[in-house]
Amino acid sequence: MRPIPYSYPAPSSMQAYSISWPEAVAADASIPLARHGYLEAIARYTNIEPSEGIFAHEFLLSEQPELDRMLELVHLFPGVQEELVPRLLARTQAHKALSAFEANPAALEQNLRKVQFTWVNPFLLEGELASYLYSYGLYNAFWQHHSAREARELARSLVSATLRDELEQTVAFKAHGPWGHWFDPHSGTDRSFLLLDRKTRMASLFCFSDSD
Repeated sequence: MRPIPYSYPAPSSMQAYSISWPEAVAADASIPLARHGYLEAIARYTNIEPSEGIFAHEFLLSEQPELDRMLELVHLFPGVQEELVPRLLARTQAHKALSAFEANPAALEQNLRKVQFTWVNPFLLEGELASYLYSYGLYNAFWQHHSAREARELARSLVSATLRDELEQTVAFKAHGPWGHWFDPHSGTDRSFLLLDRKTRMASLFCFSDSD
């Protein structure tokens, strides 16, 4: 996330990077809710079973020089940002973990493009997560029982545990709205966050849904 000037000689479109997407994800695993207080707080105020309203999964990226270069520069180029999440989740082995969203990889990629994951400045990431948690819940909400400071502390803990507090190594995205069958059709609070640590090569996907 270094502020490299636009004159820096780097490809500004995803097509210019020679990335082998089918091999871009080396391993994946579910993230237990108990690992993060933030997830436990969401679970406490969801209107449906936490196992149905929280999806937390991590993906280990493979070592590819072109993938590394793209991740280092993605914050500079909107065109690359638009392509990253659809390709990473639909053109790699990650799509197998997302069968509850959409079993067909091509349809999954189309859904991801429609929902438009947008890049989040790492300096603002804690605030995005804290704001979502603070307002989360319908008939029994987080803000009714906890302070904004508590929401910020839980968000900070999630970011610290997931990204090691290394902002310059962070690549983050957010999406508002559903992008697959997993989301509850009566939810008005669908959110997704993809948090990627360039140094550990770990991408963590958090999706939240609810039901009115």
